[in-house]
Amino acid sequence: RAIAPALHAIADLISTMRRQMEAENHELQDFLRQLTGRLQDLDQHLAGAQTHHRASVDSSRELDAAVQVQVRHIESSVDQAENPQQLKAEIQQRLETILRHLDEHRESDEARQHQLEEQLERLNQRVREMEKEGESLRQRLREKHEQAVRDPLTGLYNRLAYDERIVQEFARAKRYKQPLSLAVLDIDRFKRINDSYGHKAGDKALKIIAERVRNNLRETDFLARYGGEEFAIVMPETCLSDGLVAVEKLRKDVSQSQFHYQGTGVAITVSVGLAEMREDDSPETLFQRADRALYQAKDSGRNCTCAEEN
Repeated sequence: RAIAPALHAIADLISTMRRQMEAENHELQDFLRQLTGRLQDLDQHLAGAQTHHRASVDSSRELDAAVQVQVRHIESSVDQAENPQQLKAEIQQRLETILRHLDEHRESDEARQHQLEEQLERLNQRVREMEKEGESLRQRLREKHEQAVRDPLTGLYNRLAYDERIVQEFARAKRYKQPLSLAVLDIDRFKRINDSYGHKAGDKALKIIAERVRNNLRETDFLARYGGEEFAIVMPETCLSDGLVAVEKLRKDVSQSQFHYQGTGVAITVSVGLAEMREDDSPETLFQRADRALYQAKDSGRNCTCAEEN
């Protein structure tokens, strides 16, 4: 197969990934700048709350001192009073002064409490806004990531998503000692379709095959457009013999999916290579063996499935 189209596809993928990453980085930087401003606001609110607290403590100390002064005056009046009426008047005056200090302290404390409650409400509102903005950013980043790992033409996962998934499935299969198979599927004579009918026909063929293959897979299977006209199917908990039955079924289904383009019937077939994970395998070596099996299918006349040789 020609290498140039594959290189162009890889270059396009890298370019798309770079643009997506740059967009995500810009969005994250904007959010962090907003977050810094919000945190500065929160710091000011907290500083204001501390100021109110210190003012309340100082006011309480002043009240205590004023009351003590008036109590000492009362004690002095008791000692120096010459008659009960004079003592009564002096005590009454001092008690009124104490009550006035208490009223002033209460009013001042209520005003500070009201201001503090307003500040705390503004603080809570800012926190709620930050939480909402943070969740909105996380959602946008999830959407950006989903866009970055999807093939825009077929809607399937792309090479980037495949690279992530195969590592996860490898780790899971080894941890639980379960089989794992990988199928590599390639459209037969895809270049001829493009050359004979145009790229729109080629795009239509890709969409049809993507839908046919997807409809023949389990929910646990993972299908990706690996690049160009090549697809990869990760099949967890599937040994080679079971995988062979599954991919042969979908190959036959694809071979029956002829479509018409501008009044002309266009036949579509695929060749499939299949390999099962071994103890000493890596994702790369497993793919290489599945790809070699695919070449064997091509050399065997196409429109067939070949499993790796033990």
